[in-house]
Amino acid sequence: PVTKPELVARLHEIFDVRPDKLIFIKADNSRKYQEVIELMDVGRGAGVKVFGLAPGDALVAGATPP
Repeated sequence: PVTKPELVARLHEIFDVRPDKLIFIKADNSRKYQEVIELMDVGRGAGVKVFGLAPGDALVAGATPP
């Protein structure tokens, strides 16, 4: 787990230099809707302009399929 300030700092490191301000969010089904919205707000504060929501069964980049 990462703290909110750490997440804000990391997202700024990533998105301050990227021309495309796009992020995909994959949340576990156990997460509350409000938690996902708060995450999106953190992203927006770091400059993200476009959010995509990945389905729960989507593979993470670099992961090997089951």
